[in-house]
Amino acid sequence: MADDEVWARRALEHIRFLVEEVGPRGATTPQEAQAAAYVQERLARLGLPSVHRQPFRGVWSGWRPLAVACSLALWGLLIALALPLWGGLIGALLTLSSAWIFYGETSLRFHPLRRWLGRRPSQNVFAAIPAATTQEKGSRPLRRVVLVGHLDTARTPIFQRTRWREEAFAILMPLTFVSVLSNGSLFLIGAVTRLPWPYWLAMGMGLLQAITLILTLHADHTPYSPGANDNASAVGTLLALAERLVNEPLVYTEVWTLFTGCGETGGSGMRAFLEERWGKALQDTLFIVLEGVGRGERLIYLTGEGVLGYIHYPPEALTMAERAGLLRPDVAAEPHRSEGYCTEMGVVARWGGKGLVLSLFPNQVDRVAHRHRSDDRLEGIEPEALVRVHAFLWAMLQAIDAEAAHQDHQAPSPPRR
Repeated sequence: MADDEVWARRALEHIRFLVEEVGPRGATTPQEAQAAAYVQERLARLGLPSVHRQPFRGVWSGWRPLAVACSLALWGLLIALALPLWGGLIGALLTLSSAWIFYGETSLRFHPLRRWLGRRPSQNVFAAIPAATTQEKGSRPLRRVVLVGHLDTARTPIFQRTRWREEAFAILMPLTFVSVLSNGSLFLIGAVTRLPWPYWLAMGMGLLQAITLILTLHADHTPYSPGANDNASAVGTLLALAERLVNEPLVYTEVWTLFTGCGETGGSGMRAFLEERWGKALQDTLFIVLEGVGRGERLIYLTGEGVLGYIHYPPEALTMAERAGLLRPDVAAEPHRSEGYCTEMGVVARWGGKGLVLSLFPNQVDRVAHRHRSDDRLEGIEPEALVRVHAFLWAMLQAIDAEAAHQDHQAPSPPRR
């Protein structure tokens, strides 16, 4: 555990710089770019063969697509009420368009606004740490692991300041989606039957859409979080881990450290990385995404995620997490089913990739995890949490490398000539 404490202190140094020197780092802001420059400089100091800065145009707001979707639905309601026949048909078309955007945004699937709405310059930073066998023999690594931490910090909306508000908003989202779909059907029924009751019901559904519209517009006008736990803790942990891996490389496994922009606004940084660097060739790659690993008693790994359309992670990475727990039972993580929000791992899973999310949760039911909050500051970081996360990550990397070694020994030898 002594080595883990040393590396946890290194992680804390990076966290301190990001929080106190850079400050809140909203997606596509100059502060996000400053954080990327810091990470790039620290990786370059390690003497890695190549450190890449990948510019892309990212989404600056994760709330704006939902606000547009709710606006379309409410315009559909107004038109349907004003023009019962043709208005009903137009209203149905608008609400179905709204449902497409709403579902696409909350399930990390395609929708038209993702490419057209609010694109601004952002960047990823990444570097590869070669496996020892690659360095010695020049051969290809048997496995590849991509460790991910997003650089940006989130807005601080009022509905994410207490546990019960977070849970209420998580319930509101699918209810709003159902209300939009229902209104599309009600408008069609009203247009065909000329009866008034479908429009009365639609007005009630419109209340949910109006509430969601107000909340999402509010979210975009709140300050950015200082982001100590979410997600400077992940960035600092990965920088410290990269330094350790340079000194103690894995034997068969190449490790990439990926620091993404726009992680809090729908994962456009991860999409840009996958499109440019990987394509569809993800068979021998595992992604480990770190989210809020600087505070909490329960070390967990997510088995899936989603708001609408649940995303189940492939089992391979989950098996590696279980094996890491066997190697280090003192820091073992527990599986957790996530509902109500999405991460960058969801983008990877939609792409066909394998991996998991590692995070820390509080034990107490009434204690809120420090994410998307204005009090997510340096004093909230718990050094023992950083120690545990580093120890578990190191054990998981050893488990992955051991599996790669086993596969190498099982592989048939080439025939003699």
